[in-house]
Formats: sequence, C-alpha cells, structure tokens
Amino acid sequence: MSKVFKRPMFRKGGEVGGGITSGLRSNFEVGGSARERLMKVYEDYPVQSVDPLSQFLIQGGLNLMSATPRGGTLATAAEAFKEPTSQLFTGLGARDKARRDIAVSGEMLDIEGDIKKDIEKLKAREGTGLQKDYSAQRQFEKFLADNIAAAAELQTFEKPGIREKFPAQAAEFDVYGRRALKTDPRLEEFSKTFVDFIPWDKKSGTYDYEAMIPGYSYYHPERKVYMTYIPQSEDQEAGYYTVDPYTGNKELIQP
Repeated sequence: MSKVFKRPMFRKGGEVGGGITSGLRSNFEVGGSARERLMKVYEDYPVQSVDPLSQFLIQGGLNLMSATPRGGTLATAAEAFKEPTSQLFTGLGARDKARRDIAVSGEMLDIEGDIKKDIEKLKAREGTGLQKDYSAQRQFEKFLADNIAAAAELQTFEKPGIREKFPAQAAEFDVYGRRALKTDPRLEEFSKTFVDFIPWDKKSGTYDYEAMIPGYSYYHPERKVYMTYIPQSEDQEAGYYTVDPYTGNKELIQP
C-alpha cells in the first residue's frame, strides 16, 4: 500500500489544473445574460446535418442530372430545383425559428431573474407600500412577457402589431398609464377624450397618423407622450400636437 501513494499522480507540486485535472473547468462563473448564453450554446453546438443551402444544391444537382429534358435548359433546371427550393425555404424557416425560440427563452429567463431582483429590492425597502408596488411590477413583467411571446409566435409572413413592435413601451403604458387614467382624479377630464395607442399600420410598419380622430388623444409608445390632431381654426394652426394630460397644454410637433 505504501508504494501506491509514491506514484507520480500523488506527488505534491505541479501546475494547478494539470495532470489528471487537465481539461476540467476551474471556474463555474459564466458571463452574459441567459439569452447570450443560450445563443452561444446554439452557435457552439450546431446540428450535425447538412445545412439547408447545401442540401438545396446537392438535391437540385442530382435532380438535374437525372431529369428528362423539358423544352430547354432553363425549363429543365426549374423543374429539377422546384422541390429542393421548397425544402430550402422550409429548412431556413426552421433554423430561424430555432434561433428566435432560443432568444425568446433567454429573454424570459432574464425577465424572471429581473423580477426576483426587484422583489428582493422591494422587500429591503422600508414602508408599507410593498404589496402595491410589487403588484404593479409583476403585472408589467407579465404584460412584457406576453408581448414578447406574441412577437415570437408571428409567422414569417405576418407583420407585428404595435405591442409586438414595442413590447416594453406598450407594457409600461398598459400597466401604469392606463391605471393613472382610471384612478387619478386630475386626469378625469383628459381620460374622456383618450382613445388608445396611435393607430398602427401593420402592412407598412408605421404609425397611421391620418387615422387619428380630430380632438381626441392617443398615446405614442416610442415618444412616451400623448398626441392629438387639431384641424385648422381661427385660434389654432392645424397639425399634430403633444398634450400634457394634467394641464391640457399643447405643443405643435412633426409626427
């Protein structure tokens, strides 16, 4: 038995991490957000199969070699690559969806981590407003997660709505802005003319300012301001204005 412990592997000294411990991780801390770490794993461990473009070229080439001539080279090639083209789009779509799903999963994990941090901060505060603050924050995180998930579920041919386009800004207003409009007595008059977000055109992916009803107010999620359209009158120039919901003051802007 005494000879066993005299073997080289049991001798003192040597480089840390060398010998039988070489190759093992010496540090378990991984930097970056959950989303970044998931995407790194996706990139470091690709699927061991033929990528969609290579498959397209191989399959199309084989089809072309064995194809019966159909009225010319272009017609024959078009027929040979018809099915591989369909498979190419399917493969590229599946790959993009996988990347998007990973990004969404990472985003959800980051949000969950942020929620836990916020809860700990709130618990550490003094005062009696803990439950009220936490309830609003939790609702905001839920709305944000729903908006991100809705954006992730869009098909490649579908265009995002205003909540999918601006998930955080829309969630913030849906929770805090709408609550203020309903509960703050100073906003009672203003809330009577409030409609919703600025109209959004999905096809063009832009705001449809012309769809705004004159004299009514809307919320701009990017600028985080209320806006209204005022037609020409003797007292006021026609155009789009920002509106202070508390004072009613208006300022002419370019939409």
